[in-house]
This record gives sequence, structure tokens and C-alpha cells, in this order.
Amino acid sequence: IKSLPIISALLLIGCSSNMQPSKTEQNYLSNAAYGLRTNQPNVTLEATAQAIKNNENSYQAYYLQAQAYQQLDESSNAATSYEHSLKINPSNVEVINSYATFLCANQNYSAAELQYANAYQIGQRYNSGWEKVASDHGDCLTNQNKLSLAVESYQIAINAPNKPASAYLGLSYAYLMQQDYIHAAYAIGQYPSEDTTQ
Repeated sequence: IKSLPIISALLLIGCSSNMQPSKTEQNYLSNAAYGLRTNQPNVTLEATAQAIKNNENSYQAYYLQAQAYQQLDESSNAATSYEHSLKINPSNVEVINSYATFLCANQNYSAAELQYANAYQIGQRYNSGWEKVASDHGDCLTNQNKLSLAVESYQIAINAPNKPASAYLGLSYAYLMQQDYIHAAYAIGQYPSEDTTQ
């Protein structure tokens, strides 16, 4: 998968209050996130290796490592890193959702469905991140040409208090694929940005 969600180090580090990294580990994670943002996956891999050496239970390091492997198109290594991250912190919605999106990109749709369902359920329980899960799940369904289900998933995201902008784009695209131009225009017209015409 070429376009990855790039996580800022501060957001990533703040994911779990009971697993705060040490200052040394935090520096490695910051360097790893920088490597992803600047499309230097080898920098990320070096930094995550150091973070893991410093703390073998750093789910954040394994998560960043997985994304670096994705940038390098090393799917097997990426899957292993995602699984390590989730073994350490099995209820992190962001990691589960990213893993689901990775599985979908690799056309492992049944496994992706299970991960999206898990991320959505946990996100609903803690009222955190489930809107993005619904939007990303819509993208996965659209890629499979399951357009009616995709529309439902996008609408769940759009009806949420924290509406992800990506859901409007996805919904519009799904309607376009259905040749429903009126609803597509309406969906993109609701996009919360000034560059709606684009």
C-alpha cells in the first residue's frame, strides 16, 4: 500500500496512558515517525529497532515498524509487526484499524472484516476512533465493489459527532461508481473544506 496514515509521534505516544514510553524510547519513536513522514522507511526501521531494544513491549515501535515495512512493500514483515503490536496492546483502535486496512490492501478481506469489526466495537465501547474505522471500512468495501455496504459504512461515519472528512470523499466516490451523480454531488458538497470543488 502506497499511501499510509502517517502518525505524529505525540499522537502515537498518547494512545495509551498506562503504557507511557521512557524519554529514550520517546526519542526513538519520534525519529521513527519522522522517517515515515519523510518517506525514509529505513530511518524508521533503525529507530524502531532501537526502541524495541530499549523496551521489547513497545507496541508503538512495532506499529511504526509495520508502517515502514508497508512503505517498503514488505507485506510479510508488516503483518508480523502489526501482530506484535496487537499482542502487546490488543485494544488499540488505531493499530487494529490500520492492520485491517493493511489486510484489505493485501486482499485478505475476511481477516480485514474481523479486524474492522473488532476496532469498531472497541472504539464504540471507549467512544474513540470508531468514526475513522467506519470510514476506512467503507474504503475497503468500495475496493471490493460492495458499494451499498460501503455507502452504509460511510454514512455511519458521517452521522457521528466527529465526522472524518475522508468519509465524505469516500461516500461521493461510492455514489459515482453507482452512477448516482445527484447523491455524489450532495456528498461532496457537504465536505468540510474550502476546496470542495476539487
